[in-house]
Amino acid sequence: MQNYMTARMFAREYGTLLGGAWAMMFAGAMISIRTGSSLATLLMLVAAIACIALPFYFATRYKNKPFNGENGISYFHALYFSFIMFFYASMIAAAVTFIYFQWMDHGAFIDSLYASIAELGKHQDELPQGMTEMLEKEKDLINQIAGMGIKPIEQALGMFNQCLICGLIASVITALFAKREPDSTPPPIP
Repeated sequence: MQNYMTARMFAREYGTLLGGAWAMMFAGAMISIRTGSSLATLLMLVAAIACIALPFYFATRYKNKPFNGENGISYFHALYFSFIMFFYASMIAAAVTFIYFQWMDHGAFIDSLYASIAELGKHQDELPQGMTEMLEKEKDLINQIAGMGIKPIEQALGMFNQCLICGLIASVITALFAKREPDSTPPPIP
């Protein structure tokens, strides 16, 4: 039981850091879409690479932590750690999504999507064949999304569910990195 409490403690710490990386990726994406800033796009790409590498790094760090006389970490123990880590990261990502859409966005995300489609529409004569119809379909899709009036809490819950499902799948893989075989060397003779 103590080992699972220790796993939860480290998962909380590492999940918070992973959630921070997810929040940076979300912020970079929103800034990049709204402003077209290449620096924000670079931030998003760096954060995306960190979001891929960090779970494996944290799982390896967890594997190397000494536990109260425990020689190994079973796969199910490592799976528990990995899932809890992704759970905390998902909560932080959902909170950041809620804060952004509740108090910061005010429709700017949808407006920037309309602006990017309008910018492409200005150069209709240079577009490949069939692209004009595709732009019209995209505009209709954005109109439908804007017309739904999705609330910030619904967007946050959607983000939480998406991150949690991805974390559940990734936990199966990262648990392999957190698993540690028992030490086969005999204890020293006093």
